[in-house]
Amino acid sequence: MRKFVQFGSQEAFDALVRRYLPVVFDAAKRRCGNAALAEEVAHLVFIDFAKRMPSLQASDRIGSWLHRASVFRANDVIKLEHRRKVREQHADTMRELERLTQTESWQALSPVMDQALNELRTKDREVIVLRHLEGDGIADLASKLGIRESAAKKRLERAMERLRSALRGRGIAVAIPLLMTLLQDKASDSTVSAAFAERVSTVSLTKLASAGPSVWWFRYGPISRFIWMGAAATLMCGVWPMIASLQESVSELQPAAVEGMLTDVLVRQATASPPVPPARSLIREDMTVPEIVEELAQLYARLLTSLDEDRCRLLWKQIPEDQAKEALLLIDEIWPSSTKRLCDQSNINSRADLCAAWRKYEFEAAVRWAVGCRFERFST
Repeated sequence: MRKFVQFGSQEAFDALVRRYLPVVFDAAKRRCGNAALAEEVAHLVFIDFAKRMPSLQASDRIGSWLHRASVFRANDVIKLEHRRKVREQHADTMRELERLTQTESWQALSPVMDQALNELRTKDREVIVLRHLEGDGIADLASKLGIRESAAKKRLERAMERLRSALRGRGIAVAIPLLMTLLQDKASDSTVSAAFAERVSTVSLTKLASAGPSVWWFRYGPISRFIWMGAAATLMCGVWPMIASLQESVSELQPAAVEGMLTDVLVRQATASPPVPPARSLIREDMTVPEIVEELAQLYARLLTSLDEDRCRLLWKQIPEDQAKEALLLIDEIWPSSTKRLCDQSNINSRADLCAAWRKYEFEAAVRWAVGCRFERFST
C-alpha cells in the first residue's frame, strides 16, 4: 500500500489484487449468485480501493475493508426480484435447515451470509474475515489483532454468536459448529486465475488515471483539512488576547471619564462639521436655562441626526431639578407648538423628566401644568 500511495507502483497494486481478489470475488459471487455479476462487482470494488487507498488508516484491515466494499457494490447490482426470490426460498427451507447436508445448507446460507456478516460491528467482522475468509490461524489472528491467543479465541466465539443471531433474524437457524464448518470449507472454494487478477488490476489503474478531482480529495483532503484547522487555531490564538486586552482596558474606564470623552468627541465633531443653519453653538457647562432652552429649540427645529440627539441629551441633563419649573414655563413661552410636538414624539423624552422633577417641589402646580398643556405622557 505504501509503495502504491507514494510512488504509484503498478506492481504493488497487482500484488494487492492477487492477494485479496479471492475474498472480493467469493463475497460477490455468494451475494449475487452469478459469476458474471461477481466479476463486475470485483472490478468496481478494486476501482474504489485504488481511489480510497491514500485515505485508509493504518489500523484498517484490507481484507475486512474490501469485503465490506464488495457487499455494498453487490447490493447495487442485485435486482429486487432476485432478492425477493432468495428470501422466499430461505423461508421455505428454514425449518429443514438443521437436518440438511452441508452442501444443501450452504446453498441456503450462501446468499445471505455476507449481508449478515456486513451488519456486524467492525471488530466482529474483522475477526471472522481474518479467520474464515482469509484463512489465518489463531496465532496469526492474535498477532494481527495485537492480543493474546486466548483473547483472540474469545473474540472469535463472540463474533460467531453475533453472526448466528443475525442469521436467525433473517429466518435461518444454524448451529455455531455447523456455521464454522461451512465458513471454513465453503467460503473460499473458488480459484481465481492469474489472468483475471491481472485484468482487474489493469482496469482499476486505468480508471484511477481518469478519476479526476475525487482522487485528489481522497489523497489530499485530510491534509487540507488539517491546514485549515491549524490556520483557524493560529488566528484565534492571536486575536483572542487582543480582544481580552481591549475589554480589560474598557472596563477600567470610570463612568465620568467615559462621559467626558463622549462630550469631547461630540464637541470636536460639531466643530469640524460644516456649518448648517442655524449655527450650532458649543455646549458649555456654565450655560443658563434660557440659553439651554434656546439651543434645544434650534436643534428640534430641524431633522435630528444622531449627533444632534446626543447634544440634546447632554443639554437636558444640564438643567438642574430645582429649575425644572422655569425651564418648562420658558419652553411654553418661546417654543412653537410644532417644536413641542417634535420633542414629545422623539426618543428623547426629557420634558417628562422635567415635569417629574417639578412634582418633587410643587406637586399640584406640576399636575395642573401637565393637564393644561395636554401633556399626555404625564397628565395621568
